[in-house]
Amino acid sequence: MKRRWIAAGLGLLLAWSAAGRAQPPETLGTPGPPARQEKKPVPPLPSERMGVELRDVPEVRLPAIDRERLLREDEADTGRGGRGKALRDGVVRDVRISAADGHWYDLVGGRRLWAVEITATGALGLRLHFKGRLPAGSQLAVYAPSVKETRELHDSLPAGRNEFWTGTIAGERARIEYLSPSGGTSRELPFTVDRLLYRYRSPLR
Repeated sequence: MKRRWIAAGLGLLLAWSAAGRAQPPETLGTPGPPARQEKKPVPPLPSERMGVELRDVPEVRLPAIDRERLLREDEADTGRGGRGKALRDGVVRDVRISAADGHWYDLVGGRRLWAVEITATGALGLRLHFKGRLPAGSQLAVYAPSVKETRELHDSLPAGRNEFWTGTIAGERARIEYLSPSGGTSRELPFTVDRLLYRYRSPLR
């Protein structure tokens, strides 16, 4: 009889052990790691859609600014009792980008692709201000050439507006691509870039 009890006890112990290996342990009701989420596919750039390899993209370069002077101004401003307001992290600079600053690529179907790069020496990030319009069937892309996965694509401007600011493009260089609608003949741009926000410090500092 005692042997049967021992055998039954060993059987239960082995069953519990197997069940423990089959199921993840619970830790005081704490949920386990979240299920793996698939990343959404990155939408293609106009150049990628049209099979254009961009090489030697023309550049518009702005000189560096006196970052130390701006930091001293910020310090003096907070020293005058301005500690309760948001800390400045960038300054607006004038720029004028036109079709002549970039390069046009002739594509099949009567479409054209235009590309240019804007470099603001020493910037931690850039925001560009566009003014004009985007015709139906066109597309605008803005991104950092070194981080193509982070890209901003526009098929139109915000409703009822003829201008907008992009989000922050990391680093000192931003590339612009414009894909014209099919059948267009003009080599002028329907928009211009007239300003940029030059971020000289991290907004977290």
